[in-house]
Amino acid sequence: MNVFSAAKNLGTSHTMNRSVFIQGLRRSDAVLCLLIGLGSSIFVDVGGRVSVSEIVCLVWFIISFAQRDYWPESVRNFSGAAGILIVGLGLATLHASGPARSFLLAAANYTFLLILVLVLARILGRRPGLGLLSPLLVGAALSQIAGYILTPSVSALIDPWKFGLGWAVTILVMLAAQRLRGKAFGFFTAPALLLALAMVHLLLGSRSAAVIVLLCAMLLFKRQGASRGAMLGVVSLLIAGLAIASFGYEYLAVNGLLGEASAGKLSDQSGDFGLLFGARKELVLLFASWVASPVFGWGPDAVVPDGVRSGAYAWFIDQGYVINFADYDRLFLSAEVPLHSVVLGSLVQAGVFAIIFGFIAIRLSAISIRFSIRTQSYPALFICLTGVIHLLTSPLGDSTRFPVALTLAIAIYSVGESLRQLAPDSKHDHRLLANPRREIVRHVK
Repeated sequence: MNVFSAAKNLGTSHTMNRSVFIQGLRRSDAVLCLLIGLGSSIFVDVGGRVSVSEIVCLVWFIISFAQRDYWPESVRNFSGAAGILIVGLGLATLHASGPARSFLLAAANYTFLLILVLVLARILGRRPGLGLLSPLLVGAALSQIAGYILTPSVSALIDPWKFGLGWAVTILVMLAAQRLRGKAFGFFTAPALLLALAMVHLLLGSRSAAVIVLLCAMLLFKRQGASRGAMLGVVSLLIAGLAIASFGYEYLAVNGLLGEASAGKLSDQSGDFGLLFGARKELVLLFASWVASPVFGWGPDAVVPDGVRSGAYAWFIDQGYVINFADYDRLFLSAEVPLHSVVLGSLVQAGVFAIIFGFIAIRLSAISIRFSIRTQSYPALFICLTGVIHLLTSPLGDSTRFPVALTLAIAIYSVGESLRQLAPDSKHDHRLLANPRREIVRHVK
């Protein structure tokens, strides 16, 4: 009996030690995500602004590559597309006789995006159900606040809310709304909280963020057992809030109650196509530049001829848009086209060599949005919608690489989760992720 009791106690002790070890690993994963998030907006200048998180992820990637870790098929596809894009940048630089430094900076920009995608996808995959997204975002929000204080960008100094503190506050509110969903009155309080946040964004001039927050509230409005009338009531409330906020913003801006800058901004963006092209005039110029040189593009600096810029200017005048002096100087006098779109900007820089990159980036973004809606995650959906906005209307740079990379990483993580559900008993996760079709067929057989 003593021998059996000792064996039993030994087994129990071994199980307890294993449980403590697993809990320790989970805590260490959460701390790691928190630290990576904390470094996402703290930048150092190494010829270009690079975040502390990007440097850490670069070291992580080198170690993983040296250990010959397996990477998912979707990662390999995106990596190949990014490699083709970088080759295209080199060819475009030679075609345009551009400086080598411009090529190196542009190549580094896309390389750091790729490394962030790879490492963030690997980190999120350490725990099911996006369990590591919350500490990552808490760290990113705190880093945004610290980065605004320590290493602010020029845009953040000009508009602190839109390019500085607003993103951090929104992340923290999204995390709070996610916690409220499980409470007794979360059915009403979470949408109400997001509606109030959207109005704050609108009044402070961050219109795209206001739209994203309201989209999160409407797309994730779901509650088991809620009556159809209650659901329609809350959705109607959200739509009414959006309409009131929009008309209220227009009224306040037109009457100068939000300042002369807001009134002038609204007036300059009014035309035949409304704010669709008025607020993002760079998109028209980018599209015209790509059409003018669709094969090789214009190189990393995107220096286009005067005829391309004058043609875009004439289009705006024909459509009734007012071009103020700042926009005229920035868009039509400068030889370099502002690359205010990751997708269109890559096409302008590298021509046809960027098509696969843009297609895969948009496809992964759509997958991440669908996954966020299916998992009913406010923070994930906000990040993914923000990443899509950056892909379509923002330049790829120090402040946009992290949200864009996180959006694509969530998509890659979701693909891995789906594959594990198809083959839940597979003992070879690395094979499953590396070659899903072959492994699933092998598992079924």
